[in-house]
Amino acid sequence: MSAKDFFFFDRMIAPILIKVLFWLGLVVIVLSGLAMMFSGGMMGGAGMHQQSGMTFGSFLGGLFYIVFAGLFLRVFCEFWIVLFSINDRLREIRDNGQSL
Repeated sequence: MSAKDFFFFDRMIAPILIKVLFWLGLVVIVLSGLAMMFSGGMMGGAGMHQQSGMTFGSFLGGLFYIVFAGLFLRVFCEFWIVLFSINDRLREIRDNGQSL
């Protein structure tokens, strides 16, 4: 990408940023899910027997969180990538002199 592309918005940098944010978000989701899986049951209610350590429910909850939050993040990022790819395709059509 040249300086002209950057300053005149000929090329979009948002798709690159979206991909970086996707990977960062995926790391956060996996770490959060692992924390849910392996530290579940540590919050007991008042007057209730307080558990510590991993429970089967917290393990499944963390696993489902990783899968479904990861899928949601992927679809969300794909939506924005598609919007920017439409812009790129229209630019290619314009530059090639093709009509719709």
